[in-house]
Amino acid sequence: MVSVPRFPSHPESGETTNSPDIELPPALDSAAAQNPPPQPTPARPVYRILAGKIFDSQARTLVLNQSITIDKEYGVILDVRSSTEPPYTQPGSEKVEIVDLKKMTVVPGFVDVHVHLLLHTESEASWTDQVTKEPLAERVARATVHARRTLLAGFTTVRDLGTEGALDSDLGLRKVMAGKNPVIPGPRYYCATRAIVSTGAYGPKSSINPSSEGVDCVVGAEVADGVHECVRTVRRQVGAGADWIKVCPLFDVSPFASTSNLRTYTDEEMQALVKTAHALGVRVAVHANGWGAIEQAIKCNADTIEHGAEMVHAYRPTYRESEVQRREQIWVPTLAAVYTVPLADGDDRIACGGDTGVFAHGKNALEMTLMRRLGAKWNQVLTWATFGGWKCVRGRKWDDTRVVEENEEYPLRVFEELGYMAQEREVPFGVIRKGWAADLVGIEGDVDGDSEAFEKVVTEGVKFVMKGGRLYKMDGKPVVEAFI
Repeated sequence: MVSVPRFPSHPESGETTNSPDIELPPALDSAAAQNPPPQPTPARPVYRILAGKIFDSQARTLVLNQSITIDKEYGVILDVRSSTEPPYTQPGSEKVEIVDLKKMTVVPGFVDVHVHLLLHTESEASWTDQVTKEPLAERVARATVHARRTLLAGFTTVRDLGTEGALDSDLGLRKVMAGKNPVIPGPRYYCATRAIVSTGAYGPKSSINPSSEGVDCVVGAEVADGVHECVRTVRRQVGAGADWIKVCPLFDVSPFASTSNLRTYTDEEMQALVKTAHALGVRVAVHANGWGAIEQAIKCNADTIEHGAEMVHAYRPTYRESEVQRREQIWVPTLAAVYTVPLADGDDRIACGGDTGVFAHGKNALEMTLMRRLGAKWNQVLTWATFGGWKCVRGRKWDDTRVVEENEEYPLRVFEELGYMAQEREVPFGVIRKGWAADLVGIEGDVDGDSEAFEKVVTEGVKFVMKGGRLYKMDGKPVVEAFI
């Protein structure tokens, strides 16, 4: 039974009636119990970031005096508007924390699309010594340090293109770096597990038994020969959890046979690798040095071309022009690993990846500075390192623009089903825009200066880092709470 509350007979006097409780009919009693009055929406905590400038990575322009509102719980951008407009509000969003970055330029979190977290610089130890002499536990422990340095440098997402003898340990790293309260703070982590190579094409090599694969059972990649074995290997890697498939279709098989890189996969084998991966929703990166590998990657519809110095106009024979211009593949030139000649102007199919691990982790911005030195405009480089990075590493489902548009329209809906883990793969990043991940970097200095000024600000000017709505760096110092 529901009692009707007592109301003042005379509101001004505050007197109440003495009428007894009124008993409602059973039907009304039941309806009232089933339809209680709506409860107020709990207040959702938000950040409001006041930015002196933001970089629009789609329009490639700087926009002055912007206010960015971020859902703290889910780490997604709710609104971007001019600071001169009334602040964004929504029902229940009352707990607002202001972050003052009015003296900074805020850019989307940087993306390094070619790293090896399980390697460290060869000035410390050669590749062969790392693969054959360092225990797996040591390599994983080093990788956690590399992840921290990478994140604090402003790189909120990376793609790891091969564990180089460390088996599938990148999958474990991805697990402990994921979520709102990760075991190990680090960037959003896309994995390729082991590179796929043909027999005899990869190291390390035994000087005693040179015809065997690896040294003491340690191999730097996974061997697959023939169409059926290529299909099986891709299926195994995707089944294990790989986000990407990495293929090395050439290497110096024998210095006595040839002084140049030779193709080691037939077109049929390469097509089997690519088609199987695509059928399973996974993209393919191809290590390509030399025109043979580049042509094969384009012909077989791979997704990214790694290295590929021959893509540059100065190395490109005239009759190859149309192939390069028509390609759909994203080029990752890895300039930091191998210096080359000026980049082509106006090419949007480029992403920023330094082969980081060959040089020190945390110095990932070296690739950006080289791009700038070699003639690329500042806004091109920033786009390649942000929006270009997302276009490179994103899952195949994002090829459908309707998925992106729906995400922007209903930015919190996916979190209601998946929680914060949706941050890992279900939210786009690389653009400061409603519905996109709150991966943000605050930079002191002018990003639109000359190459020397650009190098200084991207290597020394990163003072603020947010990944997925969580603060990791503020006022140039790590946020202690995020690392304990």
